[in-house]
Amino acid sequence: MGNRSGFGIAMLSIAALATLGSNAQSKEFRQDVEFQRGGSLTLNVGRGSVNLSSWGETEIRINALIEAPKGVDPEYARKIVEAAWVGLEGGLRSLTIRSVYDDVPFREEGGGSGTRILPDIHYRIQAPGRLNLHVNASRTRIDISGFEGRISVQARRGDYQIRNLHGHIRLQVSRGKLIANDLNGSVNITGKRSSISAKGISGPVNLDVSRGKAGLSGIRGSLNAKSNRAQLKVSEIQIDGNSRIENYRGTTRITIPDSLGLSIRTDLGRRGQLNSDFEITMSEITGRNFVGSLNGGGHELYLKTDRGTIFLKR
Repeated sequence: MGNRSGFGIAMLSIAALATLGSNAQSKEFRQDVEFQRGGSLTLNVGRGSVNLSSWGETEIRINALIEAPKGVDPEYARKIVEAAWVGLEGGLRSLTIRSVYDDVPFREEGGGSGTRILPDIHYRIQAPGRLNLHVNASRTRIDISGFEGRISVQARRGDYQIRNLHGHIRLQVSRGKLIANDLNGSVNITGKRSSISAKGISGPVNLDVSRGKAGLSGIRGSLNAKSNRAQLKVSEIQIDGNSRIENYRGTTRITIPDSLGLSIRTDLGRRGQLNSDFEITMSEITGRNFVGSLNGGGHELYLKTDRGTIFLKR
């Protein structure tokens, strides 16, 4: 049951829904939307999952399953599934897809209104590979792959896998888990109370992580990393531009290839420590800080820590 729309989309919702399963505890949404390559796609989603991938067609294909969580009373499950829907807004050049829960009722408890349980919405979306993408997600599992353009993901309390992207990429995650692989371009990653793993990045990388942990590997480019009360590990890095790593009340471990030449400059604050497996040739020493060279020198690596420890490892 598929519909196609190419212009003037305004809150399309129920027309493409089909009831599935017993007791009407799930329903399906299907829609094909004509779209121009290079346009803007926005997703505003919560509770459920999103699988968003590229394909060779010019249209966007949307499949969504709306279903009640397990353990919900059948009658209340039917009501919340009926009340939730998928909203579409926009047209050829700009499309917004959002999960709509405005009409989901509260559960009656003790003669009055009690808590409200939202159904899960599981999306499978295929879209042209070249576009500008913005995702705003909460309590969701997300898998995004195969796009080129300006890409922004803002995520809270969920598991997120981002891979095979090219362009200007900005990833922000709070209290969640992010796995990012094979990114090319300008990459900005921000994490708060989160677990971050990024591998295979080509281009300048900016990382800001607080009260969590992050692991970066296979980076080719410059690195600007800040960690606050966090654990940071960097390995398999090929620095080809001036880079900066700042550590506040945490631990940072940087594994450097034996052949990589760097110019090292330090700013060790209160009780800050730098431990190196490499012999660094000093050219300037001021108090606890120094300027020196590693393997004959090269791009500058600025290391700053305050009440934290930075390890330079082989």
